[in-house]
Amino acid sequence: MKMFIPTIGTRLVLTEDWTFHLCFERRNQKFGEARGIVPPGPRTDWRKGWNQPEKAAVVTLPAGTILMVDRLYIRKGKSHQLVSRPLSDFDSLTFYAYDPNVPTKAKKPKSIGRFWAKLADVNTIECDVLDD
Repeated sequence: MKMFIPTIGTRLVLTEDWTFHLCFERRNQKFGEARGIVPPGPRTDWRKGWNQPEKAAVVTLPAGTILMVDRLYIRKGKSHQLVSRPLSDFDSLTFYAYDPNVPTKAKKPKSIGRFWAKLADVNTIECDVLDD
């Protein structure tokens, strides 16, 4: 396996379906609602579920989906005294997802939303890097 660390703006095209856990956290709420994964509701319902597996939806994006890296979050240092989990639990990447089969008027793929996923799930992506 080749190690690859993307930069902000890197575009990836999924070569295989990608299944990951969409954490119930406010920054993932619109993506979850748009997909019908969870009913619309107050964002406060999502705040405490970011690291609880029972409060995450299993989502599959089909091969061909384009992901653009929008944010990398890798945490280093001592854990806060109130956080009793490994710091690696916080590591994540945020993506904009695009469906290449639904072009916009400008003939670019249509955005299907922004979401973040934990690094452990991101590391299971099978993809090609798109050249600019």
